[in-house]
Parts: sequence; C-alpha cells; structure tokens
Amino acid sequence: MGKRVLFLDIDGVLQPFTQHRFKHIENGDMEKVFEELQQRIGLDYRKYSIYDVAAVYYDWAPSAVRELKRVLDTTGADFVLSSDWRDEDNTRMRDLFRIYDLDRYFIDRTLKDSGTDYSQYIAALKLGDDRRWEYRTIEILYYLYEHPEITSYVAVDDMRLAGLGKHFVKTDYMLTEELADKCIQILEEE
Repeated sequence: MGKRVLFLDIDGVLQPFTQHRFKHIENGDMEKVFEELQQRIGLDYRKYSIYDVAAVYYDWAPSAVRELKRVLDTTGADFVLSSDWRDEDNTRMRDLFRIYDLDRYFIDRTLKDSGTDYSQYIAALKLGDDRRWEYRTIEILYYLYEHPEITSYVAVDDMRLAGLGKHFVKTDYMLTEELADKCIQILEEE
C-alpha cells in the first residue's frame, strides 16, 4: 500500500468562519488559555500571535476536528497543509496543531512561499493555459508530482478546486460526518 495524504484547508473546513477569538482576547481570557496550554502541552504559546492561538483554540469547530481525526485514523493518512495558513513555517503550524493533537498527522505544507511564479509548475505539469487553473490546485498537483510515493489523496477545501476530479471534497461551512465519510471512501481507493 502506498502513502495516503489529505490536503487540508483550514478556513471553512476546521474553522467555520467564526470570530469568537476577538471577544475572548478583548475579555482577557487568553492568559488562562496560555496557562492551560503550558500545563497540558508543555509549550509556551505566548511566543506566537495571540490571534492565531485564539483562532485555533476558540474558532476551530471541535466536531470538524473530530471528523478530521476520524478520517486520518480510519485511513492511516497524514495531511499536508494547503490552506492560506501554509505561509507559516512547519514548526509553528505543528505547535498550533498540537492544541488538538493533530500534530502527529501533519507532514508538510504545499508551496512554502506565497510569491511563487506558478509558470514553472504549470509547465512541469503540462497544464496548458495557466488562467484556468486555481493556484491551490496547481500547488497540490505539483506536490503530488514531487512525491510519487503518494498513491491515494483527497483535498478538502471550501473553495472549488477544479482539476482534482474525484479527489476533491468541497465543504460549505466545515467538515461534517457525511463529508468525512466521502474523504474516507476516496482515500481507501488506491
């Protein structure tokens, strides 16, 4: 069996466009959160943006996180971050994923710099007219091109990713049980 990978978007998949973090930051709740995380995880999250830590802690939907874990545990897949959050370094993202014990599944992120000239990837992938391809689709396809050991994959995103065919699951608000079942079905097909 080859490697199974889920390409993960965050906003609209784990974070259903909620903004609870601002209220909690304004109310001064974050000091308690930092202390709780220090006790539970053994890491001082004060070194990261208060807004990012609060977003993960308060805005990620626990049910969506549970469904993601179920997909990964059921299929033995790991995930590659394809979200706009991919612009952050792997260490920082791994630490943020640790808040929900997702760090053990996180293996990488797609293209590491947002100033990428996609023409070289479009040429390598022989995609033709670059205007018809969404940048995130190009990044996922190029990641697969560079990692031939991946034999089964699914991309989960709230943005329509044309070009991935049956390997794409679109969320409307967040990852649900029904959508997670669809991800499992796709990942289990080699």
